This record gives sequence, structure tokens and C-alpha cells, in this order.
Amino acid sequence: TLLQLLSGKIKADSGRILINGIEVTDTMDLIAMKYFSIIEQDPYIFSQTFTDNVSNFGAYSMENVDDKIQELPQEMITKVQNTDSVKLSGGEKQVLSLIKSSLSGKKVFLFDEVTSAIDIKNRAFVRTFIKQLDSSIRIEVIHDEDLREFDERYEGTVLGIDEAGRGPLAGSVVASAVIIPEYFSELDEINDSKKLTEKKREKLFEI
Repeated sequence: TLLQLLSGKIKADSGRILINGIEVTDTMDLIAMKYFSIIEQDPYIFSQTFTDNVSNFGAYSMENVDDKIQELPQEMITKVQNTDSVKLSGGEKQVLSLIKSSLSGKKVFLFDEVTSAIDIKNRAFVRTFIKQLDSSIRIEVIHDEDLREFDERYEGTVLGIDEAGRGPLAGSVVASAVIIPEYFSELDEINDSKKLTEKKREKLFEI
């Protein structure tokens, strides 16, 4: 829901969205188009060449593409570059979309399970690639198994929150993955809302 709101695909029933103190609730679709790079779990790929797809038909510069993709599995890159885009697997489409994001020059990345279809062998390489993307902000819905990577790569504690509600039945979704400062260390090692104690659940909602 958070990504849908920020990408302008749905409108908020109440409340406001502000960027740098400026309300953009009613213009999120235009803001997202200009400033956000959005990749969904099943990204849309044009039935065109590798270059057309990652450069957005020439809108993005291909000047540094070779340097940007050197961290990715080269066997996968070779296949993505030389295979008809409509025949690419789900994971290969995700990699293609990530390369496109890296060339976009956008300041905010909205990622929805962007490694979900990538095999475990190659996922670590792709995670390294994502870590090195040039952006100011990344908001990402992520798999539980990938959350362990964040403690090693980022300062702060990672909370994997899945429908973190009160009581026996989960309430409103808080977030899919959140990195919090170290001074909230009493909440460490939270991986799933279903494992939260009532005390930790209440503490999470206080934050």
C-alpha cells in the first residue's frame, strides 16, 4: 500500500503526503514519474532490444552501463543482452529493470520484491548491485531471507515486519522492511510479526 501511494497509483482516503515539507498528495503520479524509479515484482518489459529497454528508448545514457553491471553475474547478463526480451525469465526481467533503474538518474527507488524471482546463487550479486545504486532514498519491500543481508551492509537494526498488528490477528501493515537506529536495540532480532511478543508489538507501535 505504501508503494502504491508513493507511486501515485492509488489516492489516500485521508491524511497527507509531504516531500521536503511540501504537500504532494494530489500530484504523486506526476512526482513519481519525474523523480522515482519504480520496479514491481513482475516488471513490465518492452518487446524490444536490451539497449532500448535499459535506456528507456534513449532517454537514459548508456555511457557507463558496462561499469555499472560488472558486479552482476556475467552469465545472466550475457543472456539478458542476447535473448528476446519476451523470452526472459522472471528473474532476468528483474535484473533488466534494475539495470534500467541504475541508468535513470532518479533520486528515489521504490522496489517491490525485486529479487523474488532471482535464484539464490545469483541473488547475493544482485543485492551488491542494488547496494551500489546511486540514489538518495530506497524504499523496498523485501523477502525475509534477504533481511539478514541488511544488518551486514547498513548501520542500524533491521526489522522484518509482516502485518504487524495487535492481538492474535494482525492489524494494519506497518512496513515490509524497516531499518532503525541502534538506540532501539531492545527491538533487535525481530524477523516476523507472528513471532513478536505482545510487549515488543506494543513497543513497535509506539515507535
